[in-house]
Order: sequence, then structure tokens, then C-alpha cells
Amino acid sequence: MDIFKYKAELEAKLEAVNKVIADMGAEAPKRRGRPAKAGAAPAPTAKRGRRKMSAAAKAMLSAAAKARWKKAKAAGKSRL
Repeated sequence: MDIFKYKAELEAKLEAVNKVIADMGAEAPKRRGRPAKAGAAPAPTAKRGRRKMSAAAKAMLSAAAKARWKKAKAAGKSRL
């Protein structure tokens, strides 16, 4: 096969591939995941401050943890 003819064929194929790639790039990429709810506002981008736990909430959690441990130790467990 003549090398110039082969080169012309390859260039034609390359042009066709480049056209297909350009056509693919023109389409918007498909969004993945669950569609957004109608009328939903976009999520805020500002970072919230650290949440603080009240003293009463800390006391309730502490009491609950102590009760769990008391129950576990009464059952003879060293792990929960």
C-alpha cells in the first residue's frame, strides 16, 4: 500500500473521530444521583459554626451512659 494513501486514510479517520469527540463535548453531561426537589433552594455554601451541647443535654447523656454501664456490670460484662 502506498504510504501517502495510507496517511490520507488515517487523517480522514482522525478527522471523523475528532468530529465525534467535539459533538460529544457539546452535550451537557448527565447528572447523576437523585433529581432535586421542585423549588428547592441550593444548599448553603457558608460553613456553620460548631454546635454546642447544653449542660442539661450533657447531663442526660452522662446519666444514660452510666445506666448502661451499671446494667452491663450487673450482668457480669466487662464490655458493652
